[in-house]
Amino acid sequence: MSRTTDENPARILRNVDSGCMIVAFPMSAPVTSPMRIAFADFVLDTGRAALLRDGVEIKLRPQAQEVLRHLLENEGRVVSKQEFFDTLWDGTAVTDGALVQCVIDIRHALGDRASMIRTVQRRGYVFERPADSTVPEPPEAAAVQRRARPWWPIGRREWTMAVLAVILLTAFLERRRIPFVSLLGRPAIQSLAVLPLANLSADGSQDYVADGMTDELITNLARIGSVRVISRTSVMRFKGVKQPLPAIGRELNVDAIIEGTVTRAGNRVRITAQLIDARTDQHLWARSYERDLGDVIALQGELARAIASEVSAQLTPSLARQFTAAPRRNPDVEDAYLQGRYHVNKGSQEEIHKGIELFRQALASDPRDARSHAGLATAFLTLADFYLPSTDMLPQAKDAAIAALAIDDSLSDSHVALGAVRFLYDWDWPGAEREFVRAIDLNPGSADAHIWYAVLLAQAARPDAAFEHVRRAQALDPLSISVHVESGWVFFLSQRPGEALAEWKRVLDLEPNFAFSHTAIWAAYLSGGDFGRVRALTGGRAGDPDTMDLAALIGACATSGNKEEAAALMGRLRRRAELEYICPYEMATAEAVLGRPDEAISWLRKSVAERSACVPSMKTDPRLTSLRSDPRFRDLLRTAKFPD
Repeated sequence: MSRTTDENPARILRNVDSGCMIVAFPMSAPVTSPMRIAFADFVLDTGRAALLRDGVEIKLRPQAQEVLRHLLENEGRVVSKQEFFDTLWDGTAVTDGALVQCVIDIRHALGDRASMIRTVQRRGYVFERPADSTVPEPPEAAAVQRRARPWWPIGRREWTMAVLAVILLTAFLERRRIPFVSLLGRPAIQSLAVLPLANLSADGSQDYVADGMTDELITNLARIGSVRVISRTSVMRFKGVKQPLPAIGRELNVDAIIEGTVTRAGNRVRITAQLIDARTDQHLWARSYERDLGDVIALQGELARAIASEVSAQLTPSLARQFTAAPRRNPDVEDAYLQGRYHVNKGSQEEIHKGIELFRQALASDPRDARSHAGLATAFLTLADFYLPSTDMLPQAKDAAIAALAIDDSLSDSHVALGAVRFLYDWDWPGAEREFVRAIDLNPGSADAHIWYAVLLAQAARPDAAFEHVRRAQALDPLSISVHVESGWVFFLSQRPGEALAEWKRVLDLEPNFAFSHTAIWAAYLSGGDFGRVRALTGGRAGDPDTMDLAALIGACATSGNKEEAAALMGRLRRRAELEYICPYEMATAEAVLGRPDEAISWLRKSVAERSACVPSMKTDPRLTSLRSDPRFRDLLRTAKFPD
């Protein structure tokens, strides 16, 4: 790097070891004197308050220029955040976000040279001059180098050996699935995670906008297919968590991480994003976008295209067109949709109902808003059976999914929702499979689509295909409780208790409080665990287990030989069933493991009549093994349209 001032003479000295130019200024020169600082193919002209590249001025606001100047003046040294605050803000109270935004703006301005500004976790930032920007050697030094350089003639034998070495190396890399480009430059990026975008808006209640932008970016990138993108559930665990990026990368098993910020002021939204190599913590790329709230779909498409280009991912022509031709939306509709997603993702019955009202509010303004129809479908599907009867919820989920797809057939989530209804309610097994396959074609990175398809395949007694989709879902959403719960269920239905136990134990490792569920009960049963402890965990404050816990506990006790206690618990469950909705399928499984086939068949008939969401488990559920030779059970399988 070289520096010259406009007003003060300078003594230019050469650092022989590093090849860089060092300027010694007179001690009387004021620190704020205008100067031209040259680095790589840039010049920071502080006199003109301009950043130039090859003589062309690049827009960079004054505060960001001051941050860049301070980094350049401290080349090779890590500058702490506090030093920036003390030096540039002069004690004025500012947030970390102001500095982060300046760094992002600088990296955006530097473009392909953005990696010169490197983040040092928990310490600050450092400017590192690229190797190709050193000052050329003097002619006499180059001559010495030429005289000292050896010369080896390369004959036919040497060329043959070199070609053979390249062939062998290429074969080795292909076998190990290592891209050859990783040896020539930056390692290839084949997987990435989008960490929750930080809300920098003055209004802290705008978290739903930041979360919505995170969701949309994940969905867009997951649709690309050639890069594995971690699903929302896993990355949201890192919201607000201070943890080194390489550690997060290892936990999620990804090559790169995207982090950034969202700032909303009125109907204007600004998104900044940066791509970081999770293996080296090296900054690779940064960009900032600002749009009206109604244009954020186009903004997200542009951002996804830029990231795809950076990781050398190939966009299909169809996907590229969708990213480019994104429609503009009414800002009020977009706001209601983002709030709806935010509340549904919280998962409680009350929050899901809030989300439903917000989606309906969006549709009142724009009945052709496909994404709000899709949001309704997901919300009704989430409520079905667990909170409310399937007969009430699943027809509404079906109508909403069909409405969404009539407007936009490219929405993967809508195909997942429709597939789930075809599967759980219509018992249309071929139709459900078509929807799940279509959802995966549209979004290969959808963990939801893969795990739904895996459960269908397991319940249709096609375990090998089910296991393949379980593996894909786990790779896409490694920290998701629901993925591991359903994976355990797939293995349980496939008569693989060891793998089921491993999945359910993983659930308890991820979320110890989830022990208050039937998952812990069945994990204890499969491992010969202590049922006294499990009963204590599921007892609740009043000593009365949750309904699903109670049903599972009955089955576990009966299967393990403690039928007396199971019968007593069954009496409690029957009394509860007179007062509140209880999935009749759970009642049927409890009666079956107690050795009461007539009662079990009666509850199964009720389950089929009410189209309980659990009915598709009937064919392969190990708890119903004692009923399989019963003609009444086989009639029920035919009623539920199970494939042979």
